[in-house]
Amino acid sequence: RGRQTRDRLDAQSIERVAALQKQVRRVRSVAPQRLLAGMRGAFGPLTAKVFGVPADTRFAFVCLEADYQMKRISLALERPPVRGLTSYLALSRGTSQFNRFWFVADYPPINVSSDGTVFEIPKRGLKLLASNSPTKVKTTNPAAAKFAESFTKHLPELARVQPVFADLQNLADLAVLAALIDTDSLDRKSGWDLTW
Repeated sequence: RGRQTRDRLDAQSIERVAALQKQVRRVRSVAPQRLLAGMRGAFGPLTAKVFGVPADTRFAFVCLEADYQMKRISLALERPPVRGLTSYLALSRGTSQFNRFWFVADYPPINVSSDGTVFEIPKRGLKLLASNSPTKVKTTNPAAAKFAESFTKHLPELARVQPVFADLQNLADLAVLAALIDTDSLDRKSGWDLTW
């Protein structure tokens, strides 16, 4: 599994990230501006890869744009647009290590009526995760974990001021609904013809 994850990443990006991590380890505490300059040099332009949805769809565009905006906030390239949200760079106090951040759908169980005809999604669920490993889903970095938790907590507010986060939440809701229709064959049960 770890090998498959690594293969999806651009090989040059992995090398640049490793070089940055080595540089950060050498200097225990790095001033945020110096770290940012080092990151720009180490990363250079990264290649965005889309998987799970067709790359030429609005769904893919919204996923990329939300990810881009979140990463700008995490790296303090953009001031957090809501109170109480602190960038990952500020939380790490210049001793940061590389972390990946990404969004996942995180919904509680769906309520279903006894006859199976009524469904309720009790709470919308979009969550930010962090990892400092290409093969593990959970980070060992407290600053990254705190940023991911805080970003998740502030997502409803962020969605009100940055529409791309509302779009991403709506697409997550749509994906859950589509999975429900498919898994429970609701189209067939209701006589809904899904052919175009």
